[in-house]
Amino acid sequence: MARAFILSLDAVLTVFVVLGVILASSFFLDRSMLTDWDSAFLQATASDFLTVADKQGLLSSFMSDPDALKPLYRMLPKRACARLNVYDAAGVLARSSVRSECAKFAPVTGASRRTFIYSDSIYLAEVVMWYK
Repeated sequence: MARAFILSLDAVLTVFVVLGVILASSFFLDRSMLTDWDSAFLQATASDFLTVADKQGLLSSFMSDPDALKPLYRMLPKRACARLNVYDAAGVLARSSVRSECAKFAPVTGASRRTFIYSDSIYLAEVVMWYK
């Protein structure tokens, strides 16, 4: 009976050690890849944001109505923040909008640019995204 207890105690200790190693390695692997995946996701989301805004005519609507992008901002992931800047052909900022829940700019970003025509003029729309 004493021998069975020692084997089972040895097995329990081994399980704890293996679980500890697995948890520690998964924690450090997740932390090391977090920035790369977040940046790629935000880059793709920024590109999709401008594509949808352009195809639905929201970029043109935004030039006359600053609230035109609110429905599109609500479709973004809850943690994602976005700022849209629209520049005229001379590079002067014509309009700007930030998602209402987002105040601070963070370093992990994704950005995308797209041109569009409004009132016979060419404009450049630039969206920058980051996490809260």
